[in-house]
Amino acid sequence: MNRFDLTNATSHLLLISLAIDRHFWVNTLRLNELEILGTIFWLYQSAIFRKTAKDDIISKR
Repeated sequence: MNRFDLTNATSHLLLISLAIDRHFWVNTLRLNELEILGTIFWLYQSAIFRKTAKDDIISKR
């Protein structure tokens, strides 16, 4: 596991814990906020996937 993978795992855990914390502790959570959070998380995940795929392609050259 390289440093990039470890940073990914840590930031994923942080993001997930923030989402869970927000869900459980904020009484006024609305569906729109959850959708926005989900969209941000999806964009974040896909950006990491693209970067990892690009790194793999570069390292195979």
